[in-house]
Amino acid sequence: MQKYFFFLIFSVFFFNNIVAKENKSLSKYMGCTYSITKENLKNIESVTIKLIEVDTHDYRKWTVNGVRILINRFRFVEEKYKQRHDATITINYADGSKCIFEGRVRHSGDEKDHIIQLNNSISQSIDVHLKNGNIRGITKFKLLRSNTRGNLEDEIFLTEILRNLNFIAPRTVKVETRVNKVTTTMIFQEKAAKEMLEFNNRREGPILEGDERFFRKLVEKFEDNNLSNWSLGVVPLMNKSSKYMLSKQVNANIVQKSAGHAQMSLNASAYLNFIYLYFANRFQDNENNYNYFEYDLDNTLLGLFDKKKISILNEYNLLMQSTNSNHGLAINNRKFYWNSLENYFEPINYDSNPNISKNINRGQIRHPNSKNYLASIQSIENKMRSIDLDDLQLNLSLSGLQLSNKNIKEKIEKIITNLYLIKYNYENYLTEDAIDHNKFKEINNILDVFNTNIKDSHPNTFLLMQNEKENDFQKCEIFLESCLKVDYSQKDISDLLEGEFDNKNYFFQYIGKDLNFKKLFNQENYKKINFQDSIIFYEEGINIDISEDNREINIEQIVSGAKVYISGGFLENMKLNFKGFVSEENINKGIKPKNYPSDYKGLTGCLSLINIKVKDLELKSYNSTCEDSINFIDASGNVKHIYIENAFSDALDVDFSNLQIDEIEVKSAFNDCVDFSSGNYKLIRLKLKNCGDKALSIGEKSFVDIININASYANIGIASKDSSIVSAEKVIFQNVETCLSAYNKKQEYNGGFLNIKAMNCRNYFVKADLDVYSKIIVGTTNLKNYEYGKSFNPTKFKIREIKNQYIFENLIKDHKTFNKDNSINAVVEISKGMNEKWEVSKKTGSLNREFYMGSPRKIEYSPYPVNYGLIPMTVLPTSRGGDGDAMDVLILGDPLTQGEVVKVKILGLIKMIDSGEQDDKVIAVPVNSNLSKYENLNDFTSDYPETINYIKDWFENYKGKNLVEFQRLGSKTEAIKIVTDSNRYFKKFGIRPRG
Repeated sequence: MQKYFFFLIFSVFFFNNIVAKENKSLSKYMGCTYSITKENLKNIESVTIKLIEVDTHDYRKWTVNGVRILINRFRFVEEKYKQRHDATITINYADGSKCIFEGRVRHSGDEKDHIIQLNNSISQSIDVHLKNGNIRGITKFKLLRSNTRGNLEDEIFLTEILRNLNFIAPRTVKVETRVNKVTTTMIFQEKAAKEMLEFNNRREGPILEGDERFFRKLVEKFEDNNLSNWSLGVVPLMNKSSKYMLSKQVNANIVQKSAGHAQMSLNASAYLNFIYLYFANRFQDNENNYNYFEYDLDNTLLGLFDKKKISILNEYNLLMQSTNSNHGLAINNRKFYWNSLENYFEPINYDSNPNISKNINRGQIRHPNSKNYLASIQSIENKMRSIDLDDLQLNLSLSGLQLSNKNIKEKIEKIITNLYLIKYNYENYLTEDAIDHNKFKEINNILDVFNTNIKDSHPNTFLLMQNEKENDFQKCEIFLESCLKVDYSQKDISDLLEGEFDNKNYFFQYIGKDLNFKKLFNQENYKKINFQDSIIFYEEGINIDISEDNREINIEQIVSGAKVYISGGFLENMKLNFKGFVSEENINKGIKPKNYPSDYKGLTGCLSLINIKVKDLELKSYNSTCEDSINFIDASGNVKHIYIENAFSDALDVDFSNLQIDEIEVKSAFNDCVDFSSGNYKLIRLKLKNCGDKALSIGEKSFVDIININASYANIGIASKDSSIVSAEKVIFQNVETCLSAYNKKQEYNGGFLNIKAMNCRNYFVKADLDVYSKIIVGTTNLKNYEYGKSFNPTKFKIREIKNQYIFENLIKDHKTFNKDNSINAVVEISKGMNEKWEVSKKTGSLNREFYMGSPRKIEYSPYPVNYGLIPMTVLPTSRGGDGDAMDVLILGDPLTQGEVVKVKILGLIKMIDSGEQDDKVIAVPVNSNLSKYENLNDFTSDYPETINYIKDWFENYKGKNLVEFQRLGSKTEAIKIVTDSNRYFKKFGIRPRG
């Protein structure tokens, strides 16, 4: 083996020595060559990919890693060989344009079919994360060897069919690739992530899959030989591990975004873990003797007993069976999206290995099943026959498959033929007794099978149970013999749900909240009313009065933050009136309602309309206490009038919809007045006043036509971002910081485009703000940055100035985080005693005045009680419990000079919730002050207890009560760790200028 290793290394390097030199001299140019036009922005995802090139920066290190995988004695690839390597990724399009991005790549695949020696080089499947830019809106993807997903043509065909039928499937493309010097045909497939959900018109939510870590532990030392998995004993071990396999959440970092996301994730994991436990008790019980890949998870449970959802899930299973994609139904290969609004687990198609041309075996039946399976077969056949073949052919062509209309028809007919064969099997081989035995029945002591098998295989496992309190967990021995209360941070919970909370000696497995079936599946906080063909869901704290004669629904919020949503059906010529909770006493005392950014369903609107068709609808909202006053999600049709007054945060938020709105009027919103995302919209008239940030915000690939907009007292008139295209006939703005803005904010999108026919913008600070990825046209003029309004003196609003560009030094990037003497650097944004709000711009790194409702922001409460600033070269992403900004720091002591960079010593941390989201701030002292004698917060507060208390009280009151909530003080060790982590994130990801 050692001789073979050296021979392989020698042969690879002998034939590819030039690669190492080439990769080190790659062009530093990053970005795309196509020009910024409306057409390019709209059609970039429709251009065929000609070639994807991947060049690892350290070719020798990458090759040695590949050789080690090849010669390793074990069948399954060890995790130590899946470390990431820096690489440059070049995408060549068929129209001659190209994009060059930086990224990180690693080996992908658990078994060695993902890697071979090919012509004195190594060909392998790889996992790619782009550091910047995207490919068709994708930033995380795999390049898979073409034989690892079954029939390549069928894999692509199936994913297109699934999305056509509104199932979630990853974008999958046949591409020519060059990885270093190896050119092959591979499968480009996006990973299960937020961008995949958004492309499939789903909001961000938990993505879960079978957790194979216990199984991998059992087989990690299996020898690499010619024996099959059956002969080697892999299948029996998977049968055994299936009796204690539960789920894990692949995007568990959303837990750290908010309490609502955490609760949603914990709920989803608890439900799915129960379903896996139920499977463990049934697939090899006294009457079933199936292997793990022959028996399915119960659709009755996955659909939470909703007949419509169960039918959808049955149709998915039938489509998998009819394409011989049974591999994708095995519990270890299942992926799900927890649809918190529809209340069921939607299947996500991955690793199905389809073979459409293969006939269904006579007598082949999968359990469990129900009597209405035959109706599901008819339904899926009807849907298959209604597919637009021309549209499907176009999408297949963009995915690298050049199939004729005849070829497509043949594949569809073959799928339908296989459906008939399944129907024949069910009619002739499925017995009433089998249906009855496998239908859902409650199981007493459902954890026993799990406990017995995990005790036998992995006795060093602790089970984690959650109590009623959100973060109150119990760590228990197997069989729950002894339990101990433990406290976990949001990061710990994230790692726990992701199956990453283990250490070398122990496994930790999250079980759920309650294994009592009725308690677990009846936790819904929303009551419901059937109204026409829609359903009105509402929480405690909501009163609803329906007048069908007047075609009016009056909704009153009697508890702050309580929500109501209307789902499904068709609303025509209706009036919906929402009245938020207002306490005169609180108004007089300056007490704000608590912010509720999202709940356990992911709802942000006080009043939401979801998956609904509308015509001539009228809506009014007053005094909302939610993140959004009114929220449309997946809505289509026409709205006559929307009036919103005194919105706590955003007034109107519209997602994944296709709407014409005749009139929108907003009077006062704490954040954006109107926000449109991911859809097609026509807006006739908008009148927007007193908008905390943007008057009209348009993002996430929205296409919007505006006839007339009039906005005043806002930071930005119109913002078009993230692949959005906005056209407007007549625009009137006054008293705004920025008239028009276009930019890229999220990596999975491109820039923004704004085309204004006629604009009158008065009393503004700057006319246009745009980045290099975007374009703004007013009349026939392309606008540029730095055109300031006559009534503003820019020097009053920026600390640093040079040649009217206001870019002298970048206060975020040009200073280190840590110094050699163990101090850190801190940028003073606001001096102690000031009542003006200033911040360092992430775009330029300069210190600028912050605006609110179009005017320079002032603190109406008492002045700042402490020097306020940031720590350079740090960022805490939202996925890690931050806000995407540099780490905040509070510097104790005397007032410091604004804009100064000072060396400070960390004492501790103050942890707070600001507007429903985590907001931690480091507490420090200047190293050259007499306060530097203190080593930690305990020492400091023992001498100055009133100082920290005053700072805490100030933050809880300066925006008005209830917006900021003090949690606790953190130790010096905790503070240093969060600064170290945020510095590491900065080095890894940088800071997004507009994130």
